[in-house]
Amino acid sequence: MSNESDLYSIQVGPNDLCFDKNEFIKKSFSADDFLKSHRKKANLETLRDDLGVYLKVLRSAMIELINKDYADFVNLSSNLIGLDKAINGIQLPLGQLREEVLQVKLSLEEAMGDVSSLLEQRRELRAKKRGLQSLTHVHLSLNKLRELLKIHSEDKPVLPANLVERAASEYNQLQFNISKCQQHLDTAHKQQAEKILTLLTSSLNVMFLENVSVNNSDVIARCLRIYVSLDKAADVEALFRKEVVAPVLCDVISEVSLNSDPRGVQGVYSRVVAFLEMHMKELLELTTQTDRQVSKLIPKVQGFNFLVNSYWPEVEHRLETDLSSIFAPGNPEMFYQSSFDFNVFNLNVELLRDGKISEATGAPLQDTSWS
Repeated sequence: MSNESDLYSIQVGPNDLCFDKNEFIKKSFSADDFLKSHRKKANLETLRDDLGVYLKVLRSAMIELINKDYADFVNLSSNLIGLDKAINGIQLPLGQLREEVLQVKLSLEEAMGDVSSLLEQRRELRAKKRGLQSLTHVHLSLNKLRELLKIHSEDKPVLPANLVERAASEYNQLQFNISKCQQHLDTAHKQQAEKILTLLTSSLNVMFLENVSVNNSDVIARCLRIYVSLDKAADVEALFRKEVVAPVLCDVISEVSLNSDPRGVQGVYSRVVAFLEMHMKELLELTTQTDRQVSKLIPKVQGFNFLVNSYWPEVEHRLETDLSSIFAPGNPEMFYQSSFDFNVFNLNVELLRDGKISEATGAPLQDTSWS
């Protein structure tokens, strides 16, 4: 490497040599490389003579340097005479200081370990305290719920709406506290909570179905809010399909109904659409975003889609299983008429429900057997 950073600072010698004197003070100097690079520039005798001259120059420079710094060399040697004693003199105190520092370090580490252990114990105690407090609240909630449910358990198996709301609110508090003290709960606590939920849900289901049958929007809305608070939205949608939608559509969508209706498939579809107005009007107005409002005093209840999750699955199931004759690809005229009638039926539902049918995933009925 030929850059200046690769050179030592000492530069001596005449300028008429056959080689560059700076090559000897390079950190990367190699005798073999030096000879190979200068064999063509000068013969060996000239190279030897120049090297001898340069060696004399270096020796002279070294002697001059020693003479110049002789006093410093002498002083350095005299100063080093007592240095070993001085080093030995401070070795013992330094060793003692090291031991003291190590002792302090160990003491600090032990203190930090004790503090960490105490802090961990404190955290565990706080966690146990919170768990025991939650367990206390669990006992209180269970007792309160037992008292609430006991009031009407003997004479009335179904709880009134206001009591169901109170019980649902208390049950939610119970579930919150149960989640905070799982390690302290026993099987009896869990069984009592499950029993209370079963009774509460049973009463709520009965109350919901009774008021749906009489179109009592106020109580229906209260029931739906309780279902949401209990995280039972999917359960009530399944309940509505099983107890309300299925029994009616079982009679409407069937071969017997098709054969007895003068209008055929159109008549069946008309009654399927009429089901929405007769049995789901208030329920859908309470749970879907439409221009129609049951009452300004009854706000919408979010979290439900009875049209998609209760009505449509049952319609599709009944059409595919109980009205298979309309899926007759071997009869082109019947196939075309069935397809046309279904499109009209689909449009009527869309108009009736302000387009909510579009929320059905993939428009399921249009992707059935005749497609």
